[in-house]
Formats: sequence, C-alpha cells, structure tokens
Amino acid sequence: WEVVEDVDPTQFEVKNLEFISYLRPGQEWGLGITGEAMREQAVWLEANFGLVDAKYILAHQDEIPAEWQGKIYIVFPGTLLRDFDGNTNVAYSAWSGEYWRLYFTWLGDGWNEYGRLARPNSP
Repeated sequence: WEVVEDVDPTQFEVKNLEFISYLRPGQEWGLGITGEAMREQAVWLEANFGLVDAKYILAHQDEIPAEWQGKIYIVFPGTLLRDFDGNTNVAYSAWSGEYWRLYFTWLGDGWNEYGRLARPNSP
C-alpha cells in the first residue's frame, strides 16, 4: 500500500471521543454518500482522523463505549492509501464480535448511515 495523502495525528483521549454521522444537519441519506463527499464532511465537521489515530484508538479500544459495538463502523478518511490495483482506500474499524478490528475499503464504495467519524468531544 502506498500512502497518497495523510493528516497529522490528533491529540485526544479515546474516552472523550464522540462518534458522529458524516451528514450535515438537514441532509438525508437517500442512497448514501460518496467517499469524496464523506471526506469533505469529515474536514467540515473537524473529524478528519487518519490511520495513526485509528491505530491509537484500537490500542485503547476498551475506552470505546460498549453501546457502539456491532452498531457502527468508524471511518478514518484522513489517510488515503493506494492498493496494488491503483484503487484509493481508507481505513475503518468495526466490531468483530470480540474486539474492534481495522479494515480497509475502496473510497469509491457507497457510505451508509452506520458509518461514523470520530472527533474529540466539544467542552
């Protein structure tokens, strides 16, 4: 995998994260949202975590509220990776039934209502 684009790591504590939809208030799901639109929303929502942030969250996953297990996946759109076929991918984490795992998927996939972005909770 080749890193095409990356963001600087964010300073946060996992226990103080909120997991938010990538839609702006008032937007409707329709058929989902495109990967590029999801990435734009992440910047606008100040929730543009990258792969380094994902690894940190996974190392401290015991601090992710149990209520999210099996109900959402967490997208990390701040890092773009190119695979061997030339496709652009992003990382996401989902509950495997025992723990949160890191996965990668094509940015061109549709993004549904179960995806969330992570960001530090507002004071």
